[in-house]
Amino acid sequence: MGFFANVNTADATSAGNRRPYFLEGTYRVRVVKCAAISSRTGIPFFIVEAEILESNHPERPPGMVCAQVIKMATDMGPINVKRFIAAANGIDPNSNEANEQVNEEVCEYAVSDEQPLTGIELGLQCVNTQTQRGTDFTIHHWQAAEE
Repeated sequence: MGFFANVNTADATSAGNRRPYFLEGTYRVRVVKCAAISSRTGIPFFIVEAEILESNHPERPPGMVCAQVIKMATDMGPINVKRFIAAANGIDPNSNEANEQVNEEVCEYAVSDEQPLTGIELGLQCVNTQTQRGTDFTIHHWQAAEE
């Protein structure tokens, strides 16, 4: 087996296309894509890719495309997806309306080939916190963009 033998079966569209994460700050963004994927080990993830339109973080300037990757196999995963989908549909992410309106069918549509959320502008506040294990974690607070 030659040094580059694994290149034959490598998928050029996978790991190399990972987007940088949002850093702590305040943003105005435009949704580029929503996706539902599974890792090699079968862990499900929901991904939001968004182009930054305005930013107060120098390492995340306008024009950059970043991603939020939500691990669905955690307690907060489905909650974070619901809050994003609600905000993208003009619903207060922390409201009973979000609980009533955002369901599995709505989420499936968001990641479908139609990509209905592409182009929607949103506000995003990212805040860093520490997990119980002492690792850094960024909380994403999505909201409908102010006109």
